[in-house]
Amino acid sequence: MRAAPDGSRGSGASTIPAARERLRNLLEPLAGNDRVVTLFVYDAADDVFDLPVGLGLFDEQTLVDPGMRPRAGRIAGRIAKACKPFQAPAVRGNPEWDGSFAQRERIVSAYGVPVMRGETAVGVIFVSYREAHEFSADERELIRLTADSAAEEIVGSDLLPVLRASRPLGAPDDQKTLEALVRLVCDVTHTSAAIWLLDRKDRTLKIQAHWVSRRGT
Repeated sequence: MRAAPDGSRGSGASTIPAARERLRNLLEPLAGNDRVVTLFVYDAADDVFDLPVGLGLFDEQTLVDPGMRPRAGRIAGRIAKACKPFQAPAVRGNPEWDGSFAQRERIVSAYGVPVMRGETAVGVIFVSYREAHEFSADERELIRLTADSAAEEIVGSDLLPVLRASRPLGAPDDQKTLEALVRLVCDVTHTSAAIWLLDRKDRTLKIQAHWVSRRGT
């Protein structure tokens, strides 16, 4: 682990932004033109992803939105649980890979690897291209080495317990999730959108979440 200026490890919420910045720096060698690099910390105990880090994104705000984290049942979860790399030479039309992130970021080819500590995944890294791309052996090796460095940072900084303690107790914030979803619709369609909920008692509709697109009407 990289120590703080005073030689201490740091603790609590102060650990999280510092760890995010260090992880971002570790991803820099993978970044480049028409290339998107993302990392998500994975907590196997709770089966959740946290602390997204990204480079080369069109929309970083949506990436870091708590309501838009990868789901354990999607490709990120598959990589973390299988503890092995997966790739998609053609993302479009691939049901595992062609989700909202790929569409929003216009991803064409992608490669995902687990961030391993021993036999347990503590994260996943994706390197994605906005054009057709075949990942060479040298490129896959560089991604693997970056994942090894990320694992050292995640474990060495005791990041998983800190993230676990920072999560809200109970059910997720449904309102934030609805707001994130409606914003995603706006980003993809370039139109304004709203989610209306029906009150079954008085049979009336009310706007629960809305977003006005800068480019829409």
